[in-house]
This record gives sequence, C-alpha cells and structure tokens, in this order.
Amino acid sequence: MREIRTLEQEPHDAPACWLIDRPHTLTVCRGTVWLTIEGEPDDWWLRAGETLELAPRTKVWISASESNSRFILASAPVFSPTRRFAFYWLLIRFGQRRSRAL
Repeated sequence: MREIRTLEQEPHDAPACWLIDRPHTLTVCRGTVWLTIEGEPDDWWLRAGETLELAPRTKVWISASESNSRFILASAPVFSPTRRFAFYWLLIRFGQRRSRAL
C-alpha cells in the first residue's frame, strides 16, 4: 500500500518538518518549493514538474516561495516485491502447518 498526500503551502506559512520513515517521492505540482534536508550542505529548490527522492530516516523541512504552492508526497510501498513474496510464503507455510494440526 502507498500513501499519497497532496499539500499546499503559502510563503508566510512556517516550514513543515517531516520525518521520513520509508522512501518517498516529492513532486511539485504548482509553484516553487524549498527543501532543507538534515545533513546535506545544500538546499533544494523545486519548480512545478520536478521531483526529488527522499531517503528513509531523514528529516526534511519544506517551505513554499510562491502563493498556493502545491506538492505531492508519495511513499514507496510498505513491502518490496521480495519482502511481499517472503511474507506470503510464510502465511502459506503457517496455514499448512495449522491445517495439519487440526
């Protein structure tokens, strides 16, 4: 499952702080967005149509420099295909053991 958030921010709004728990993609839909990523020496300025991949376990401050700036923050799926396969394999194995015990 993916989580997708559409957010709007005004230049006079305080920067929003996000703690990224899993990989995310930030896509700017309208306006210009300014990002500061903890630990990186430079800031990012993204315009409409530009994207940035955000790594897990990072802290990001997001601010707008234009009125009605809009961006989408989308998370990566919770399970990668490899993990999903392992998860379903365990469910099937557990189910087979349980049915034998009954």
